[in-house]
Amino acid sequence: MSCFHSTPYAVNFIWIRSGWGSTGEWRFPNDVACKHVTNSDVSITTDDTSCNGRSYYACNSGYKQVAGNTQRTCGFGGILSGYPLVCSVSTCKIDIVLIVEASAYTSSIHSALMAAIGDLAGSLQISTSNILAGVIIYDDTVDLNIDLDDYYSASTLDSSITSIPISNAASAVNLAEALRVGFYDFFTLSKGNRFTAFRHFVVIAKTYSSQTGATVADQIRMNLRNQLFTVGISPSASLITDLKAIAGDDSRHFEVSSPDDLYTKFNNIFQKIAVCPDIIIEPMTVECELDIVFIVERYNLRYTKRFLAELMDNITISSTGIKVGMVLFDSGASTVFRLNSHTSSESVRDDIEKISETNHTDHLVDKGLIEARDNVFTAARGDRTDASNYYVIIVGPFESYPEAVAKDIRSSGSNYIFSIHIGNQYQTEYQKAVDTCGDYTKYTNVDSYENLINIKNDILQKITTCESVNITIPESGTNNTRAEDEQSPFLVPILSGGAVLIVVIIFAIILGKRRHLCQQQVNRSVYEEHRAPIPNKSEDHYTELDLTEAHQYIELDSVQADISTVTGQFASKSDNQYTEPHTIKQQLEIDRARLTPDHPYTALDTIQNTQTTNIPSGMQ
Repeated sequence: MSCFHSTPYAVNFIWIRSGWGSTGEWRFPNDVACKHVTNSDVSITTDDTSCNGRSYYACNSGYKQVAGNTQRTCGFGGILSGYPLVCSVSTCKIDIVLIVEASAYTSSIHSALMAAIGDLAGSLQISTSNILAGVIIYDDTVDLNIDLDDYYSASTLDSSITSIPISNAASAVNLAEALRVGFYDFFTLSKGNRFTAFRHFVVIAKTYSSQTGATVADQIRMNLRNQLFTVGISPSASLITDLKAIAGDDSRHFEVSSPDDLYTKFNNIFQKIAVCPDIIIEPMTVECELDIVFIVERYNLRYTKRFLAELMDNITISSTGIKVGMVLFDSGASTVFRLNSHTSSESVRDDIEKISETNHTDHLVDKGLIEARDNVFTAARGDRTDASNYYVIIVGPFESYPEAVAKDIRSSGSNYIFSIHIGNQYQTEYQKAVDTCGDYTKYTNVDSYENLINIKNDILQKITTCESVNITIPESGTNNTRAEDEQSPFLVPILSGGAVLIVVIIFAIILGKRRHLCQQQVNRSVYEEHRAPIPNKSEDHYTELDLTEAHQYIELDSVQADISTVTGQFASKSDNQYTEPHTIKQQLEIDRARLTPDHPYTALDTIQNTQTTNIPSGMQ
């Protein structure tokens, strides 16, 4: 026999059968004539399937080698050496995590299983420009064994995987937590995950887990960069159901009866796992400039960090589009990074993932808002005058008092507050932070930290929607005022004497009716603030309010603030934080600003400055 075989035959007996077939010739098994295993992405450049013959393969134009071998030798039994060549489009990077069960149920096959996985991973084109791979093993606990940046050589990766020991070999398995570790802890930039790479989760399991992974897998798949695949080893019916649900597509689920079957299914498995998905991911663009600061509670950061990191896959950071800053708060607040700290989404995500995951017992949202206002939304730290300022609060089910500071922030400039609130307690507090008069579209509630990721697309839509920008317009003889892009069309005709006063009062009454319900809510809110018990906190942001009857009306909306200048109904204190006129006064000043200096409508100034003594006695 001329066909070389590297392993000598151990022959204990020979079974000879004569007269085989009609001619009686001798017959032995034919160990030549290998068969090629290829696909439409692969070409055969040299075809030699004879005994000891070498065949050569190449990726078609536009594709690159991601796994398998370009040269294979036909050996005994018609078996080609190495593994089938697997090619993928040349523009894609893939980061793979192999999540492998290592329990009491796999202890007898653990060595063979890890050897087979190591051999297959060792056939991958491991490099920083192609594929990187790591390993997690699990039973009732989860061990992160190999990070993506641990090995840049296929052979050393193979050896390392093969030598992974089975640790606890527990009889309980927790597949859901294994997927969580992969999602929240494994794919970070500091562990080798490349920002533009597709992230492939490959689950290899033998035992059904009561802690099923389908729900976690659904959350993982919300990001199109995340792809899931499953392999069941002699799986039960219940495990098959769970693995198919995790994969999300039956074509991404495979079954083998033993570790050795992984070799024979190599081409089918890696043709799915190691190739670029047929998905086009386009970066989001906005038609305005947005300065966004995330104001994040220092609690359960494992979930909030991943939520924000996933957002960065969809937000493009640039000097002419979106800029991002971040503040952490507990009993106090500190800046993590400023609006001008980063010029790319990748560097923002890296900074977020590096935050230490410590929990604190205080949750003072107002401290975070003040830190963002005073130390992040400033020109020296990247705030742009022509960009809207978005304050995005992320807070759990804890009592806090952000309303007063939030009102002050919203009352001036292009400031908008968004609240992401976890849990079902104290919802009113965080709704009032975004708006006092019932427009709670910038408030979002979710029941748990782990489910934050479920509202990612909703939040992404909200915080990338352009709002109107207020621009400061200096005026001689008056304080600077804010002019909004979209303003009221009302103008006050030029009149004189009592007729002018009547027109102004009618104008105020019309707008007052439009905001009547809102005003009732404001007055009720202020009254409740007066009557509510003051928290026993030493921080200076808790100030006991004056409970006089007059104070109830100090925090007036813009219509009543303007009326007060004409009728003298309400006295204003110059040092009170709520006496600054709001929307309507701004409206009047803007309408005046839009007019030429000699326009007859500027007589409105005179009307607004009319004192109580000038009002006809019958109207006092």
